Amino acid sequence: MTAPNHIIGGIVITGLFGSFLNLNILLSPIYIASTIVGALIPDIDYTKSTIGKIFRPISKYLNRRFGHRTITHSLIAMFGSFLLFAIIESTFFDRTTTSKIYLLGFFSHLVLDMMTVQGVPLFYPFLRNPCVLPGNPNARFKTGNLHSETLIFCFFCVSMIFLQPLFQNGFWTQYNRYFGTPKHLASEFHKSPDALNVKYTVKKGTEIIKGNGICISASDAGIILLEENGFHLLNREKYTILEVIPEHIGKQLIFKENQFFNISIDSLNSLVQKYPIQKLELFANQSFEYFQNNISSTTKKINLKYPEELFFREIKTSSDTTSILFFPNPKTQTLQKQLKNLFHQKAKNEFLLLQKEKTLDSLKQYFYNSKNISEKEETYNKIKTLEKIKTPVFDNSKIDELQLKISELKKMDGNKYLEQKLEALKIKKEAVINETVFTGSITFIILN
Repeated sequence: MTAPNHIIGGIVITGLFGSFLNLNILLSPIYIASTIVGALIPDIDYTKSTIGKIFRPISKYLNRRFGHRTITHSLIAMFGSFLLFAIIESTFFDRTTTSKIYLLGFFSHLVLDMMTVQGVPLFYPFLRNPCVLPGNPNARFKTGNLHSETLIFCFFCVSMIFLQPLFQNGFWTQYNRYFGTPKHLASEFHKSPDALNVKYTVKKGTEIIKGNGICISASDAGIILLEENGFHLLNREKYTILEVIPEHIGKQLIFKENQFFNISIDSLNSLVQKYPIQKLELFANQSFEYFQNNISSTTKKINLKYPEELFFREIKTSSDTTSILFFPNPKTQTLQKQLKNLFHQKAKNEFLLLQKEKTLDSLKQYFYNSKNISEKEETYNKIKTLEKIKTPVFDNSKIDELQLKISELKKMDGNKYLEQKLEALKIKKEAVINETVFTGSITFIILN
């Protein structure tokens, strides 16, 4: 088969097989060059070939020593040259991507030559018998036949045009993109060597929503995307997922965990602003206030997943001791009401006694001054009747007893208030001395 067909066929075959290995040969000119070199290098044993003319001294030696389609068209040459290439690449560049593409290009040359009438001795020098594909010689191509070579060239040109999305996305990515379901996205996410940008179409009620974001987590239960305005959870409870299309962006998705110990609140606020956060676990030596999406909470420890817009603040202790919430014993108020009633009753009794004495004095005065015997007799009867009426004697011991109980309760309240005041001063002192410090771990989401 001629050089143009080896080049175009090598690109198609390498791109096709590379798609199964997530090797995109269209990603770099170096990859295309490696494919072309691999597709042409076996013909270095033929002086009239394109690569044979470039390396003519080597070509002449190999042709004179082994002949055409012998050692350079064998599996030994393919794997041997690949191993040498891979060692050099891994030593200087710490990767073997280009050498793998070279191997597929070399393999494409052998496959295409197997489809010719002559075939190739894959197991040379152990077996010199040619390997062919297919077995029927009438179904194979003749090298140099213009009609056959043109048909093959056109076939590979058309194939390369239509297979470009497959080359770029990889076989499994293209397969998963075709179905566009959460299940296929999860499959692509877990085996993808790089990060995925997901374009989605979902339905909420009657509203169609479209968007895109970096896939952080994917499963049948839900998909978590990192968008410009934060994290977005796509799940079946909230949306009807119509389509999720993954595409590789060539960046690594890294989950980097950082441990921190006794850092200040300012350091913590700086830390949480660095990268998007997958998980945050921390505890503090005292209660603190934190805001998430402008919602405030007070606690001593937190455990958050995919938090957004975090801000932490210390809780200030008031220095005004009058702000102490103190509630006196409710019995005191009850006893005071009872004491008030007793004083009222005492005053009433004293008033009645005074009124009685005044009335008696008035009647007696009238009795002595009156000259009318009948009037004096009537007045006398009134005096005797009024003297028989006994005014209730008030018991002052009840007042003394209540006053004593109230005094004891007030003394207890005073001691209780003093204890609370001392406790508040202690808390205030500790708050001044002890700064709020935080210990825990944070897992960042980094695109590199």
